[in-house]
Amino acid sequence: MVGRFRGIRTKPRSSSPDEGPAPWLQRVVRTRPAFSLAETMISLVLVSGLLVVSFNTVGATTVGQKTSAERTQAIMLAAARLSDILSKSYEDPTGPVLFGLEADETGIAVADYDDVDDYHNLSETLSGYGSPPPTRTSQVFRAAVANPSTNSVTDTGAKRIVVEIKRGAKILAMLSAVRSGDAPTAGPYILELAPEME
Repeated sequence: MVGRFRGIRTKPRSSSPDEGPAPWLQRVVRTRPAFSLAETMISLVLVSGLLVVSFNTVGATTVGQKTSAERTQAIMLAAARLSDILSKSYEDPTGPVLFGLEADETGIAVADYDDVDDYHNLSETLSGYGSPPPTRTSQVFRAAVANPSTNSVTDTGAKRIVVEIKRGAKILAMLSAVRSGDAPTAGPYILELAPEME
């Protein structure tokens, strides 16, 4: 007689004790659905992909913040030099008027420059502002009064000053202003965007 009792099949025992439990005397095992190895591997690949994307996003945000801070600092460094140049006389107050450094000013410290065009082609390496250190270049151009962004061969009473901050070949900031006659102009400063900054 065959019956069921708590998931175990019951039947008279085999007459041979060496045969082990009879196949019909085993627990009935019910299987439940589970993840296969293939499904687990696919899940791991998807999670890994999401982690890579999120790390790239965090990295790009960090780089963006660093670039923004670097440009802000560069604008401040350019504005400091531009302000210094605008505070000087339009032309040399003591000696013969020449464009650039006069003969008696060769080799003097920048702090002793006394007119706007003394700063023409001044290049400074700014230590303490990261590696490699940025360079600050000042240029002064004779400008056309009608259109100060246009250079003039002769002195028309206006000079355009351009201060540029670079790190290696990368332009971080470029500011310009116009200084006219003997009346110092404090601005407005014009932020000129280099193509790679736009």
